[in-house]
Amino acid sequence: MDITPWIDFGWPIALLVLVLGAIGTGLGLFLRAYLKQQADEFAARRKEQDRKDALLMEQHEFIRELASNSIKESSAALQQMAEVRGFMQEMTRGLALVNEQLHEHNNNSGNSLKGLGTQNQQIYDHVTQLERTMLTQKRSIGD
Repeated sequence: MDITPWIDFGWPIALLVLVLGAIGTGLGLFLRAYLKQQADEFAARRKEQDRKDALLMEQHEFIRELASNSIKESSAALQQMAEVRGFMQEMTRGLALVNEQLHEHNNNSGNSLKGLGTQNQQIYDHVTQLERTMLTQKRSIGD
């Protein structure tokens, strides 16, 4: 068997295999580098996203703390307002009692004033009568 035709025909095939192998190796290296670059970019994007998520969580925590403090302060303010309302109701009740007492005192004073006016008139009349009596006695003594 003569292998010369195979050798004559094999060099171009060997060269083609060599070129295709080199292209495959180069393509493999390129794809590895490309995939590594993509993995690095993905890791960088993921790291950036994690940083943003951490910042967002920090902001959410801050907002939640502000809301919690606001609710506590509102609760304290409502409690204080309830105490003020109770105090104002007590003051209103007290003022209503004072008002009733003043009204009764006014009525009693009005009634007493009428009685005092009558008594005053009686005393005035009595004093006038005593003065007349004294004047008549002086005249009778002086005559």
